[in-house]
Amino acid sequence: MDKKIVELAQQAKSVKELRKAAKKNGIELSEKEAQEYFDRANASEELSDDDLEAAAGGFYTSSIAPSGKGFLKKLF
Repeated sequence: MDKKIVELAQQAKSVKELRKAAKKNGIELSEKEAQEYFDRANASEELSDDDLEAAAGGFYTSSIAPSGKGFLKKLF
């Protein structure tokens, strides 16, 4: 994604507002493009149940040792 469009999408309150702001900045966006940018820029950071189910295998977590140095620990 273009950094300027992302910035505009994050500030916009609607797809219409995003298209208007983009046009003022010399960027032409179709309704579909504007909707995609707006949705991505304003998406929740939470994973959906489908995303969680699609994740496979174990994961790594960072822990802090008493010495203050971090290390990675594989779980599962």
